[in-house]
Amino acid sequence: MKIKKRFSVVERSIIVENSQKCLGTHEGKPGLDYLLNERGLSEDVIRLFSIGYIPSNVGHQLAGRVILPIYDPSRNLIAVSSRAVEDSYELPVYWHESYEKSFYLYGIQSAKEKISRLPNGIYLVSTHNHGLALIKFNEKQSYIFDPLFGLLETSAGDLLDLILKNHHKSGQIDSGVQFKKYQVAPSSF
Repeated sequence: MKIKKRFSVVERSIIVENSQKCLGTHEGKPGLDYLLNERGLSEDVIRLFSIGYIPSNVGHQLAGRVILPIYDPSRNLIAVSSRAVEDSYELPVYWHESYEKSFYLYGIQSAKEKISRLPNGIYLVSTHNHGLALIKFNEKQSYIFDPLFGLLETSAGDLLDLILKNHHKSGQIDSGVQFKKYQVAPSSF
C-alpha cells in the first residue's frame, strides 16, 4: 500500500467522521479502551476533541490507529494526526499529515469557546513554552499581560492570535491551550 503524506479535503473529512462513529462500535473497542484506560481521557474530552479510531481490519494506512483531527480557530479541518494502538508496521507510532505546524495549535477550536465561558478572574494562559496572564472582568472587557507586549485590552480572538504567534515551533506534539486560575487572597483594605 502506498503511504499518502496528505489526504484530500473530502477523504480527511470521511476519515474523521467514520473514526468518530467507530468508537461506539464493537470494532472501535480497542481504540476506546486505549483512550479511556491507558490515556485516562473522559468520554466528554473524546467528544470535545472529535477523537476517533480506525479499526485494524480496515484496508487503510491509518488502520489500528487513534485519529486526532487538527482544526484551525474557525473549525476548518486542516490535517489528521494519529497514534498507533495496534501494531502498525508501515507507519511510526505517531504519524500526521504533512502541514505547517507553526500555524496551528491542537485544540485551538475549543479554546475560544472556553475563554468566553471563563468566570471573571486572573488566569495564566499557556501552551508549551509561552504563557501570559489573562485578566477577565466581564464578557466584554478583558486584558492580557504579556512580558513582550505589556497590558493590552483583548478579546478571545485576539488572545488566540497572540498565542498562535508565540507558541512553540519545536516539532513536539501540540497540546491545547491551558488555563489556570490564580487564587487571590481577599483584600484587607
